[in-house]
Amino acid sequence: MPRKTHEYLKMTGLPEARAALLERVDELGRTEELDVRACVGRRLAVSIVARLSNPHFVAAAMDGVAVRSRDLIDASEAVPVVLPEGTGYRDVDTGDPLPGGFDAVVMEEGIARFAGGSVEVRESVAPWTHVRLVGEDVIAGEMIAPAGAVLSPHDMGGALAGGVTGATVFARPRVAIVPTGDEIVPPDATPGPGQILESNGPTIAALVRAWGGEPELAAVVPDDRQRLRNAIVTAVRRFDLVLVIAGSSAGRDDHVPGLIAELGDLLFHGVAMMPGKPVAAGLVSAGPGAGADRIDASGPRRPVISLPGYAASCLLCAEELVKPLLERLTGVAGSQEVLAARLLRNVVSRAGVTQMVRVHLGNLRGEWVAVPGRSGAGQISSLFGSDGVFAIPPLVEGHPGGTVVTVRLLRSRSEVERNLLVIGSHDPTLDLLREEMRRARMPVNLSISHVGSMGGLMSLVRGECHAAFLHMLDEATGTYNVPFLQRTVRDHPLVLHGFVRRQQGLMVARGNPLAILAVSDLARPDVTFVNRQRGAGTRILLDLLLRRAQLEPPAVRGYDLEVYTHTAVAASVAAGTASTGLGIRSCAEAFGLDFVPLEWEEYDLAVPEDQLDDPRLARVLEVVAAGRLAERIMALGGYEVDRMGRRLARRAPIPGRAR
Repeated sequence: MPRKTHEYLKMTGLPEARAALLERVDELGRTEELDVRACVGRRLAVSIVARLSNPHFVAAAMDGVAVRSRDLIDASEAVPVVLPEGTGYRDVDTGDPLPGGFDAVVMEEGIARFAGGSVEVRESVAPWTHVRLVGEDVIAGEMIAPAGAVLSPHDMGGALAGGVTGATVFARPRVAIVPTGDEIVPPDATPGPGQILESNGPTIAALVRAWGGEPELAAVVPDDRQRLRNAIVTAVRRFDLVLVIAGSSAGRDDHVPGLIAELGDLLFHGVAMMPGKPVAAGLVSAGPGAGADRIDASGPRRPVISLPGYAASCLLCAEELVKPLLERLTGVAGSQEVLAARLLRNVVSRAGVTQMVRVHLGNLRGEWVAVPGRSGAGQISSLFGSDGVFAIPPLVEGHPGGTVVTVRLLRSRSEVERNLLVIGSHDPTLDLLREEMRRARMPVNLSISHVGSMGGLMSLVRGECHAAFLHMLDEATGTYNVPFLQRTVRDHPLVLHGFVRRQQGLMVARGNPLAILAVSDLARPDVTFVNRQRGAGTRILLDLLLRRAQLEPPAVRGYDLEVYTHTAVAASVAAGTASTGLGIRSCAEAFGLDFVPLEWEEYDLAVPEDQLDDPRLARVLEVVAAGRLAERIMALGGYEVDRMGRRLARRAPIPGRAR
């Protein structure tokens, strides 16, 4: 009597088969601490925060001479200034610490040297010309990569630049690969009639490694039911995922699907795909049991996939089922891709060189757009915050806004598709918002460009971002944000949501040694200031406070020294580059500075009304309204959160305004 063969339990569609497997598997949750240099491609369990600023000292940015800018105020072609060596200037090379008492560098090309050591300078220089300030690239306390993110090579470089050498990552899934079959022989053997070289196992092992798993390839198991049973029981006790190659069809020696059903829960056997139809998968308990071939059904359950033996079927099924399963276990998805995106700003390039431009990406109203990011040659931060990069050829001197470029992704396509473009004012609470969204597993990435409140508002008006954070004080009314929306909205109605009230003031060194107590003190000759960039809400507030104090900007020494974030202001004051700067209390406290409070301001979130249906934005507002974020923000100091998540105002297009 012929042996009875197995039959497929049910032919399952590929999407349904994949869903049936993924719905029953969770992320591993195991973590390990490693050298950050070994963590590229790994998912972070704990955020990486810079330990040191980079540079951590004030440094020369050019070869030349360090000078005092005040000595060159009157220098010109007609009236050159001669400086003696030592007291008047010091030779410096790029990267050297700036000697004490000097505040600028004149490039070697801009000086004439005389016998005896003196140099001649024929132009004036502003303070901090050709000087790298403390924290110009990475600032101590700055989040380099949030928990839940996949560490890229650029993130790793940013971590090392910030003095961080270790990271806590989620462990890699341990994957057993069990090739089976009486006909299978090692790949270095000379096969006889009916024998097949074992190529599937090593190939699957290489794919598993590329997909983030730690494979272990077992010896070939013959087509013996008991030996196959023992191999599966042993594997599920040691590994997070078991892949059995061959033995998955309905022939007399195809035992694996029946063993999965016997040992646990067979989810499917047979998938409607060609090639790959005989694949099977299920869950088998990993309990200790009573012996080598026994299993305790009460233990944790591990996924077991029975892959077809034919090579094409085996590899296709691995791509369609094993890869997404490993992505679920690791929390890491996808491979590098490219996409076409429209530039939102002009990009300038130097003729004769290939210019690599880093960008933030987002999908606005069905179109991919690219926002050029920071481009400094020495700034690793321009990479660890970017989504992609594109090249401008040597014979092209830049691209105007509106040009469609091909962007090579630095993150997976699935990650970039979650981007919500946020352009506007800086605040450290946005790092907490990003962290809370990761913690809540929200499928949204906040892709943030710090260009100031006015830049954010203009981007909203031009339809170039999903949202903008603003804090813009209207001098005439004494109110924040709403008057600016009323004056600038054109095509798209905007909605204003409350975020935080925060305390602005003067950051000063611990103990306030210069006794800086009011805005009027900024005009003192012994006080140097560090400012925010044009268009920043803090810059707008400063100008208003100066007018109230009846001071003109030229009266403030350092008014033209601009940085782009509150943390950069704090870093400059902490390093002694400036005596003071206007910023928020939380950053002052984070850098151990004293704080002279001046104003409470409203820092709010503006969004186009036609974007409110975007599920990504809805999830952001959901996290904003949750209590955990508010609690963490209050712990920073200098914030009030009673307005978080409230809809404050709506501004419709102005009737009759030309489009």
